[in-house]
Amino acid sequence: MRVNSSISSINFKNICLFWACAIYALLGSPTPGVLGLSEIVIMSLLLFAFSPAALRDVFVLRQRDSGDVTGRILLLYGLIICTITGMMSGNGTASILRDIIPFLFLFLPLFFVPANTSRNHNLHFLIAGVIVIGLCFSARSLYGAAPEDLLYLENMPTVLFSALLLIGAGMHSLMRKLKPENVSFSVCVFSVSMLPLMAMAAAHQRASFGAVAIYIALVLAIFFVKNPGRAIFVTGLIALFWYCTGMPLADMWPVMMEKTAAVGFNMRPQEMEAVWAVVTADPLTFMFGIGWGGHFHSPAVGGVNVNFTHNFFSSFLLKTGFCGVMLAGIYVVALLAKLSQVIRVFPVLGIAIAAPVLIDLTLYASFKSFDFGLMLLMISWAGVYSKNSSIESSIAERQCADRLLCS
Repeated sequence: MRVNSSISSINFKNICLFWACAIYALLGSPTPGVLGLSEIVIMSLLLFAFSPAALRDVFVLRQRDSGDVTGRILLLYGLIICTITGMMSGNGTASILRDIIPFLFLFLPLFFVPANTSRNHNLHFLIAGVIVIGLCFSARSLYGAAPEDLLYLENMPTVLFSALLLIGAGMHSLMRKLKPENVSFSVCVFSVSMLPLMAMAAAHQRASFGAVAIYIALVLAIFFVKNPGRAIFVTGLIALFWYCTGMPLADMWPVMMEKTAAVGFNMRPQEMEAVWAVVTADPLTFMFGIGWGGHFHSPAVGGVNVNFTHNFFSSFLLKTGFCGVMLAGIYVVALLAKLSQVIRVFPVLGIAIAAPVLIDLTLYASFKSFDFGLMLLMISWAGVYSKNSSIESSIAERQCADRLLCS
């Protein structure tokens, strides 16, 4: 009875998290202007999905993981110091909330602890939810959202992740066995991956398409090391598929070069200079930033007064100051260390997570979204599972060696 109850509880939390992702995918917005019905439903589902014990442990700094401890300190620093700074600066309540809510998304790895870390069903539900978001956002970007809405759905990390993981899953299936069902599965997921690829192509996303090319090259290189003959055949099949789809990646090259010639780096260095000018105005601003809800004139958007930057670290420097950006840096580095373990054990998944996370940390403002929080949560859960898988593999190898020695 206790085991069945535990499994039911796990499934219930997973289902709530998946449906929160599904409703967000169909009706949500990465940066909603108002708190609508869909946002209330999503928040309610997330409350059912998170672990009450994890919320309690947020305020108890007894964990050994330095990333978790730093994350908890950063959370408290942001909620207390940066909120007070924003209020003292005269920033509006609505503007402060628009900064605090995406700030909280960064701590999904702290709020959502997998109920059973020795199994992978938590991770499977999460991956399924993220792919649903990526595909739905791609479809909404291409066919649904009006241009004046400016939702930037195609910029979300879930879109790039969906494209990469579907391509990687197809390649991995072909590498395993060249049976008709494997080939059919690969053709299916390759075809579905065209949806996010088309959404990114319509937005002329240079970084995302560069990530796709690098991802395919890296995964193929890993496959070549394991099985060169099979990898050559898989490469041929992939090339044939891209040729038959009528949208070869080579056609995107002139478009990307034209955009690069026109806009260069989209004023990202100038944006950093503007942030630095703001935070170095006085010592207190340098240490603690301008607080939540603060705005500045960004060269990256034509000098308009905005409340964001296109770089995770420059945004934290602006809003939370030197203290906040140092804490955020340690927290992110700890998560990236976990991601390196995932890449080592599950490279197809790990590299698919790494690409959108690194792009959002450096080039896009999508780190202020529920999507980015889900990517960080995926790092945490995949890190737990890869660590357990690595331990189980080591035990199996040791047992095998013992049997050989004994025989």
